Amino acid sequence: MDTTSPSFPNTIMAIDGLLASLVYLDDTRSSATHVPSAELRDMARWQDILDFRIEVKQYWDALTNITQTEDLPGLNSLLKAFPTPVHLYEAAIFTFRNTLTGPEPDSLENIFAICSLSYVASICSRRTGKPDIDNIFRDINIWRVSIGDPQNRQLFNDLIQRLWGGGGDTTTSPFRTEQSLQFNHARHLIIRRFFRPVLGRSLRRARLSPRLNFQMTGTTPGSHPTVLDIPERQLSAGDLRQSAVMNILINFLANCGDLMDILSGHGATTKEPHSDVSLEVKNFTQALRRHHSFEDPSARGILAIVDRFVDLKYFLNIDEIRDYIIIV
Repeated sequence: MDTTSPSFPNTIMAIDGLLASLVYLDDTRSSATHVPSAELRDMARWQDILDFRIEVKQYWDALTNITQTEDLPGLNSLLKAFPTPVHLYEAAIFTFRNTLTGPEPDSLENIFAICSLSYVASICSRRTGKPDIDNIFRDINIWRVSIGDPQNRQLFNDLIQRLWGGGGDTTTSPFRTEQSLQFNHARHLIIRRFFRPVLGRSLRRARLSPRLNFQMTGTTPGSHPTVLDIPERQLSAGDLRQSAVMNILINFLANCGDLMDILSGHGATTKEPHSDVSLEVKNFTQALRRHHSFEDPSARGILAIVDRFVDLKYFLNIDEIRDYIIIV
């Protein structure tokens, strides 16, 4: 993607919104007892993100389960980089963002993470009947050859052959387990229990804002090649930004609509991270947690996002935090 494109800031904004939504889910789902009196407006948008999060967890489970049946050289080292599903999706999201704004990745950890997240996004998109924007198998080789170490390159190849099974059919999830059925059975209950209509006002306000505008490349519907097939078109090394992996992720975010815009604070995070965050800012977020206005699970979920963005040095001062909280 061209960084001078008008849609470029929207893409960065949506990436940060995705991170915020997952942080929110991780925090509110662990909250215990509050049952809201009303359901969140536009629940379908949260449903897409919840499904996405569940699929990431199942994918991570399948990755860790490989060690029980096979001894792939280098796999244990890779798993140390992803001790939890959160580490996997955060590595993927940061790689996604950095690929658009800086040098392209060359490490196994970063490339495996972003390709895995894109594969999960393709499953979620196709399952909900979204258009078949691109095929992740089309040019996956350009990501493989970007891995500098030959042994790591082979491990990447071995892992995607095992995790991306099903003959290239991304409508089904080859890493589903019995545990996943329990997740799916409970997901509607999770939404009803832990989502308050905190974002209702913001969603209405967002209708006045420009919607995300992404230019996508299409593919012809039909058979889907596997990782062993030769792709129809090869991009050269250095074209990762134009690859199917990136197209699928960008399209997934576009389908999430205004929710990503809101959770990024309408672009509050699109500027470069600050070099340092003052102690005053960190103390302010701690003080908010002690305030009675932030006692319910949804408000604390918003504070969890603020804490993560402070850790990432996205907020320079207290006013920026206040503005963000007002928006969401």
